[in-house]
Parts: sequence; structure tokens; C-alpha cells
Amino acid sequence: MRKVGATHRSKVISLLNERLAFERAALQIYGGVLEKLRSFGGPYQSVQARLRLIREEERAHEEWLEEQLRALGGGPDGESDGLLRVKAESRRVEGAMMVEHDPAALFRLLLGLEVSDVGGWELLLELADRAQDDEAREAFRQRLEEEQEHFRFVSHLAAVSTGSRILDETVITLEDASA
Repeated sequence: MRKVGATHRSKVISLLNERLAFERAALQIYGGVLEKLRSFGGPYQSVQARLRLIREEERAHEEWLEEQLRALGGGPDGESDGLLRVKAESRRVEGAMMVEHDPAALFRLLLGLEVSDVGGWELLLELADRAQDDEAREAFRQRLEEEQEHFRFVSHLAAVSTGSRILDETVITLEDASA
């Protein structure tokens, strides 16, 4: 991280702060979704177990980002445009999550969250590549791969739950038509 920090210090600190704000918001959102899914039984129990693991990885990302910021001598960098965007998007998703109770819709919210999360780590990886910082590149790549796995899982949840609902509605429509 030393090389990328020396080459692009203020940019790296700013981006790490954005990631930190995002990871903190993700913890809240995953916690809220888990709370809402608690009332559902059946297959949602195994889904909840996996979502708890994802939340713990998000917590590990949060702690790692805090360590990196301390090591770079950075702290909160005020309200950069990027940080303001992250906070606004997080508030929007949290607000939508608070009023939503349909599991398929909750999974779609998580999917949007993971798309943004992957993009943020890709940006940090690109910065490490430009600075030719192998240590930072590997650290960012590891977290990016974890986020890509989160994306794949949540994407699958969103597709299956949305598809199941559509199929159920189709069956009901067919039953109504044949009555």
C-alpha cells in the first residue's frame, strides 16, 4: 500500500474513505435485510446463514479499510463528492429497505448494493495497477474477488426469487383461466 499511497495519497485516502462509508452502510443494510427475513422460514434459513457470512466479510472489509487509513495517516477527508454520493446512495437503499418486505425486492436491493461495491473495489485495483503496487493490488484483488462472490450469490437469489414469483403468478393465472 506504500507505493500507491505515495503516488496517489490524497486520491487513495479519499477512495478508502468512500469504501469505508460504503462498507459501513452495507453492514446496516445486510442487518436490516436479515431482520426482515427472520419471519420467513423454509429455504430462507439457509439464505440467512449465507447473508450473515457476507455481512461478516463486509465487517472484515470495514476493519481492513480502517487499518489502511490509519497506516496512511488519513482519516475522514471531509465531504468529497464521491463520499457524498456514497452516503446519498446508501440512504436511498436503506430507505427502500425499510419499507420493503418482499424477499425478492430485498434481494434486488442487495444486488444493486453489490454492483456498486464491486465497482468501488475495481477502482482501487486500477489505482494500484497504475502505481505498480503489487502489495496493494493483491489486497484490493482479494477483496474484489470476495465482493464478486457476494454479487454472484445475491444475483442468484434475486433471479430465483423473482423468477419463482413470476412462475407462481403464471400458475395462478392459468388456474384462474381454466376454472
